[in-house]
Amino acid sequence: QINKSDCYIYSYWNDYMAASIATIKQHFPEIKGYTRAHGWDVYCERHPLHYLPLRTHIMRNLDTVFFIAQNGKDYYSKLLPQFSSKYTYSALGTKNHGIINPQNNSSTFNMFSCSNIIPLKNLSLMIDALSCINDISINWVHFGTGPNEDEIILYAKQKLAAKQNIEFDFKGFVFNDKIHEYLAINHIDFLINCSTTEGVPVSMMEAMSFGVPVIGTNVGGVSEIISDSQNGYLLSAMPSKQEVAATITKLCNLQPKDRDQMRQNAFTTWNTKFNADINYAAFISMIK
Repeated sequence: QINKSDCYIYSYWNDYMAASIATIKQHFPEIKGYTRAHGWDVYCERHPLHYLPLRTHIMRNLDTVFFIAQNGKDYYSKLLPQFSSKYTYSALGTKNHGIINPQNNSSTFNMFSCSNIIPLKNLSLMIDALSCINDISINWVHFGTGPNEDEIILYAKQKLAAKQNIEFDFKGFVFNDKIHEYLAINHIDFLINCSTTEGVPVSMMEAMSFGVPVIGTNVGGVSEIISDSQNGYLLSAMPSKQEVAATITKLCNLQPKDRDQMRQNAFTTWNTKFNADINYAAFISMIK
């Protein structure tokens, strides 16, 4: 016979699994029930009907909802304020690989992105921005696939193939450990993310753990990881291609010592805010 008060049920996503835990707790209230909440499972606006089902059911019945971004916690404090005592900020984290991204030995700047190829990731804006840059040599590598992959690759060829200073390579689906290997071996000047909505992207945490600065749009919890001009650059929420191009150019034109400092700041941000060894130990302590 299990002591129900010693039973903990946890969902990594704030979706049907969290709703299931909420239903179980209606029948067995002694059980402890928790969920994390990220981005697509937090913001109603990310969905066609601007609606996420069973939010009140989840929030009423679970013991704690752990938001990966303070922005998400604040969002629900306004959406369902009656349950705000159950909302807690608990950052995700990534592992320490013990390797800093190697220094650049070339005059070409290496731009890196990692995401599904879907409309909200806004890869077309990156392509448009690169099409505006004429005086800097840039090699862009993208990891990730998705339903818009063929369309985006075709668009990149149309906009960039004739540019002598821009090269691009869409790697498709790549396992996470292979991405870590790439970051450990190949110099990357910056990661870029132009999403129209986000939680706190794990790709940014991973890049910073290797000392790679980040450029990202000011949406969701992105401003909780990017300190503008310190560990990267924060774009406006809906930047123009000119703004993105100017920001890329600004980073590439930094003096070497300033670029090195930005890389160090990126690693320090990861180590102090998104180190998995620290954050997940704290997460378990909160549950206990």
